[in-house]
Amino acid sequence: MIGRVLIIEDDRGNRESLRRILKLDGYEVDVAESWSAAFQRDNWSEYFAILLDRKLPDGSADEWLPKVRHAAPEAGLIVITAFVDLEGAITAIRHGADDYLIKPIDGDDVRGRLRRFVELRDTKIALRTTEEELRAVLETAPDAIVTYDNDGRIHRTNPAASKLFGYETEEYSSLKIDDLLSGMDGSGISSKNHSKTLSDTSHDAVGKRRDGSFFPVDVAVNPMGDGHLFTGIIRDMSHRRELQREVLESAEEERRRIGGDLHDALGQHMTGITYLAETLRSQISESDPDAARLADRIAELLKETVEQTRRLVRGLYPVDPRPDGLRDALTSLTQRLSKDFRVDAEFDCPDGFVFNDSNAANHLFRIAQEASSNAMRHGRSPRVTIRIVQDDHWIHLTIADEGTGFDIAAPPPAGLGLRLMRYRAGLAGGELTIDSQPDSGTTIICSIPHSDTVAA
Repeated sequence: MIGRVLIIEDDRGNRESLRRILKLDGYEVDVAESWSAAFQRDNWSEYFAILLDRKLPDGSADEWLPKVRHAAPEAGLIVITAFVDLEGAITAIRHGADDYLIKPIDGDDVRGRLRRFVELRDTKIALRTTEEELRAVLETAPDAIVTYDNDGRIHRTNPAASKLFGYETEEYSSLKIDDLLSGMDGSGISSKNHSKTLSDTSHDAVGKRRDGSFFPVDVAVNPMGDGHLFTGIIRDMSHRRELQREVLESAEEERRRIGGDLHDALGQHMTGITYLAETLRSQISESDPDAARLADRIAELLKETVEQTRRLVRGLYPVDPRPDGLRDALTSLTQRLSKDFRVDAEFDCPDGFVFNDSNAANHLFRIAQEASSNAMRHGRSPRVTIRIVQDDHWIHLTIADEGTGFDIAAPPPAGLGLRLMRYRAGLAGGELTIDSQPDSGTTIICSIPHSDTVAA
């Protein structure tokens, strides 16, 4: 059966003619000769189409159409009349009719119009099914799904968003996407920066809960329709970052152990041998000058080895776990840059700055080390400035150079280590922002939420 149709017509000949035509086409047909007879039925929801005479003994279609539309809101309504009346047709459509037929009725014309209703019905059913499937996906998706417009205003969220960010469903209508994410300049998620957001399938960001706490997220954004709406899929990365952090902390602990062994055991052992070589030189300096010179050379080589060991220890664990360890390590880094690369290197930091998260401090130092090294090796910059700035909510580590720069939109040059820097920023609980243009230098900012950071 294609569908059920109701014919409301007082003329027996027209009524039976329509019924034969429709039944031959496979429709199931019910008939009524008046409005009162039609409304004795209780199966209005079954009809996908209703053909009704405009004038019946107990009233006109203009009077009854609103009731018919209310009884069968999904059905296609076709008004049948014997008179060509433009004003009447407009009135019927205004009252809920979908189409208009003139008597005598042409069978092929009726078939064509009903076929269009069938197609429309099937399309509605398909759309409804798709909507239900999508709604089920949205309702059960473990990731937060947020739809917002060009101005960042949130239009729709799923239950996972409420669970993730802590807002009730009705509260989202007064929020913007920047209220859920960090909103930091250059984050790529801000409603003001869609072009950069859409250039990547997904990237790291920082989420902000209703209670003001921050947490790492992975965000993928795609435009909808004509590009005025966007859908963001936001995944909580806290658990994964914690696992990554544990793995990295284990590696860092091993590096620290090896560094301690080198410093405390090997370094002291070689220092002792150096002392013995110097003692031997002084004892034989007169009796055997050649042996004395050899002992002196051994002592010099041992001193160089001790210094190389110290450098190796600094490389294995460059930041002392003390609260002022990050400041001292960055100060030493700029001094080495000035000495090794003969450039103008500067470190700017608030007086009395201390940082109590030793693991994050190591990540920040490695980012500064990689960025400044890139500025020298790839950017050929004559100047590098490393700066720490903090406010009530964030601490920002900035590495700025005056080198050749590069096109951010282009694939990054090999060896720049941008992915590693982004990875370290994420493990530190923050995100990395890169601003660069050819021949205009590069500025890299690592921003992490202000937690145990204090300024004396």
